Amino acid sequence: MADSALKAGDILVADKLLGFDPDFGGSVILLLAHGNSTVGINIASGHIRHNLFAGGPLRMPYPIALHAQAHSVAGSRPVGNSGYAITELDGFDVNEMEKKKNLVLAAGYAGWGPGQLETEIAQGVWKKVDGATLNELLAAEPADRWKIATDKADAPQDKPAPKSAQ
Repeated sequence: MADSALKAGDILVADKLLGFDPDFGGSVILLLAHGNSTVGINIASGHIRHNLFAGGPLRMPYPIALHAQAHSVAGSRPVGNSGYAITELDGFDVNEMEKKKNLVLAAGYAGWGPGQLETEIAQGVWKKVDGATLNELLAAEPADRWKIATDKADAPQDKPAPKSAQ
């Protein structure tokens, strides 16, 4: 892992040991915010229909849309360097948005308190995915996203070659 500090836009994948957890088994999380608390949206498991996902165990009063291309939907705001979020869906036809490619609608979210996510990463519950893009993950079928993210997280990262002794 090249950069271990967490930030909005990072993608995390759940360890296979969470496979039977009803909230996080098979999860791929896009972090929307990280600071005193952390908020993320699950884009892989909790699939309801079309592009509609549970998003996480915590409910929101309205859905949030995530997508990987700024020009694909008006009213987007960046989420780190990974993608874009639309939090104000007034005026959008949610039923029509459900059918768009490379877009996820989430009815809920995942949340962590201060230091909680870092502790879970240190325990091996989550892995940071440095090699996958949100666009790549959203282009894949929901059932394939966890495997793609896991493969990318487990791939050896480029490391500088050791200096040879002179």
